[in-house]
Amino acid sequence: MAETITCINFAKLLTLTKPILEMKTMTKMKTFISSTLLLLAVLLPATVAAYDLEVDGICYDVNGSEATVTYREMYYDHGAVPRYHSDYTGDVVIPATVTHDGITYRVTAIGHHAFNYCGVTGVTVPNTVTAIGHMAFSHCYQLTHVFLGISLTSIGGYAFEECRELTSVNIPNSLHAIDSGAFYDCTSLASVTMGNSVSSIGELAFDGCSGLSSISFPESLVSIGNGAFSRTAWYESQPVGLVYAGPVAYKYKGEMPQGTSIALKENTVAITDGAFYQCEGLTDIFIPNSVTTIGQAAFYGCTALETITIPSSVTTLACGALEECTGLTDVYCNIPDPAKVKKSNLFGSTVILSTSEGDYAGRTLHVPYGIAHLYKADEDWYPYFERIVDDLMTGDVDGNYSIGISDAVTLIDYLLSGKTTDINTVNADVDGDGIISIADVTAITDILLLFNF
Repeated sequence: MAETITCINFAKLLTLTKPILEMKTMTKMKTFISSTLLLLAVLLPATVAAYDLEVDGICYDVNGSEATVTYREMYYDHGAVPRYHSDYTGDVVIPATVTHDGITYRVTAIGHHAFNYCGVTGVTVPNTVTAIGHMAFSHCYQLTHVFLGISLTSIGGYAFEECRELTSVNIPNSLHAIDSGAFYDCTSLASVTMGNSVSSIGELAFDGCSGLSSISFPESLVSIGNGAFSRTAWYESQPVGLVYAGPVAYKYKGEMPQGTSIALKENTVAITDGAFYQCEGLTDIFIPNSVTTIGQAAFYGCTALETITIPSSVTTLACGALEECTGLTDVYCNIPDPAKVKKSNLFGSTVILSTSEGDYAGRTLHVPYGIAHLYKADEDWYPYFERIVDDLMTGDVDGNYSIGISDAVTLIDYLLSGKTTDINTVNADVDGDGIISIADVTAITDILLLFNF
């Protein structure tokens, strides 16, 4: 009887516990499968189709009625690093329009990474395309020629990086900006012809283009990033001294001698990033009234520079333009309204000048007459000067805070005496050419006639 009872109880127990055991086994199995799949996801690349449609072997993303050329697939290498893959080869002609399922799309852009690491040898970009994206053709080692359409307005960062067989590029008149590193390390690139609308060239844009010897710079150019033409045959061929890229003061080449005074050319429109970086021999700089932009760290570390005059034409002062100019005692700023100047931490990591304790002691900011209060209220200026005085009045040669016949007479006496009499030389350069001459007397006379003094 006992054996029967034990047998029945065991059977019931088995019946009751079997689902529980199966459940635990199933749970363990699911956990094992989940862990395995997760491990595989980490170890193996996950490939994802990355386009909306494909026509004649070219992949596109679409947005409304517009299409952007894109890569074929994207995958994450080792679960974290995105990689892009396309299999474009040979000479690729991108159409102006594509039709899919009865719908026609206008091709307006070449997307980021669209052709990178592809075996293309040539590319024709249609006139409908306005933008080439970031790294669109990077590392296309067999690419020898590119025809850019006449509607292109921008070339993205590192778009043609290390296209080492590319020999020449014609930039259309429609293009406004060449982004950072756009043609970085294109070692066979020998010539670049820029259209007449290019205004901005990013840092390192042509860096490492060792064969680049011929560059046409347009008059529209106003901004060039640091190192844009480093390691090029063009830059290496320039003589020691200040190198210009079209209307832009690009970079001082070589070691600057002590006691150097530089007058920028008339019609210079910009001073690039780092143009006079650590030029410790620079003691004087004349900036004409045509300059609109002073770039990032333009005068960084010019320790012998004691005074500088910023003309009223300047509309952009970039970060650190005068940082570490430790010998600077007087800044003559003719900008009539500091609030209207584009500036971004113009005094360095936080301001335009060095921020070391006590650096501003003895430093004076001179501004146009009657507007000292504007600079005293501007946090990008007032904390870094011991004094802010409104003593600038162009034409006020005798320093009496007015412009009259006496100023013309004083200036004539100054010129006749061999420039030995005491005058306000900053205000005396009325025409802003950096030279005090009879032309300034004429300019004062014109002012008096204009305002009926």
